[in-house]
Amino acid sequence: MILPAATAGGAMALAALQGLAGVLGTPFRHLVPRGAGGWFFLIALILFTAFAAVSSYWSLNPDHGQALRLAGGVLCGLLFAAGSGATEGNRRLVRALGAAAVCVTALLLVGEAYGDMPLNRLAQPHTETGLLMRNPGRGASVLMALIWPAMAALAGGTQAQRMGWRAALIATALVAFQFDQSGNTVGFAAGLGAYVVGYFAPRFTMLATTLGLAVWLLAAPWVMLHAPIPPALMAKLPDSWAVRTEIWHFASTQIATHPLGLGLDAARTFTQTTELRGLHFSLIPLHPHSASLQIWLELGVAGAVLGAIALLIGGWSLSRTLAHDRLAAAGACGAIAAIGVIANVSYGAWQEWWVATAFAAAAMVAATRHPSDQDEASTD
Repeated sequence: MILPAATAGGAMALAALQGLAGVLGTPFRHLVPRGAGGWFFLIALILFTAFAAVSSYWSLNPDHGQALRLAGGVLCGLLFAAGSGATEGNRRLVRALGAAAVCVTALLLVGEAYGDMPLNRLAQPHTETGLLMRNPGRGASVLMALIWPAMAALAGGTQAQRMGWRAALIATALVAFQFDQSGNTVGFAAGLGAYVVGYFAPRFTMLATTLGLAVWLLAAPWVMLHAPIPPALMAKLPDSWAVRTEIWHFASTQIATHPLGLGLDAARTFTQTTELRGLHFSLIPLHPHSASLQIWLELGVAGAVLGAIALLIGGWSLSRTLAHDRLAAAGACGAIAAIGVIANVSYGAWQEWWVATAFAAAAMVAATRHPSDQDEASTD
């Protein structure tokens, strides 16, 4: 229930809170994956994470701390997600608290959006407005990811719960257009579309969504290099998107030059700048604002292939597990689509709070699964 305050204030505490909950609250006897799909995905995710961590040793960035933070975040996230769906008691608790937290978060962020950020101004009264908006903007991104499993948890409940998800969805739609974060807008649209289609065609939508993200992960730099945006369309893009395309193109040229990757967190070492439409900016400001390009730039072809394999196996496993559970499948499809889109236009791939958001969505999906889909040895 501390999610609303954490997200409204910038979401930076999510990773630490998730790690604490994962380590202290998970029944370890229930952590063994059930079925081949779970094992294959776990192995693929561990291989990708391990390769990313090891790559820090040849990285251009001399600070190797990101490797430990990434490995720790993935481990704690796995514990948290596995524990959330381990027993019926855990599922009930996570469904109730998670859905309530998302609803309160949506209302808080509406207040921040349309009330000139009173909570953030109270906490940081001397911060410039443009910088301050990043806090609720990050919180809004968390909301774009978690609203879909929250809706799935509430949709089959009481009349009050059904009214709750409708109110939360309307509030999320309002927040999606605020805080100068256009990535949240496209993420909301992608999540909504995937949720609706995923309800009616769960297996197809799950496979199509993860396949699309995997293909884009493999193709992103080559599309940016060989299929540039036409000048006429480029001229119509808002400044923020025009800047993004310059960043993406520069990152793609570096990937073509260094296809084996420059090592974890190497994106932080670039210092080149440029100017566009009177705006002066770094060609890679800490990260290329695209998870696919960052994976290519830092981990190279091996990292991109491992990441794509993890996406494909994860989609295949979920499509089998949730094939007959329409609400859970819809929540999963919406979360994956929203996270995938936002990750490819906004944040750094390794940012701890963003990694924690993905695992929080996984935890809520696990909690939303119908009990009959679980082969439990015992319940708490």
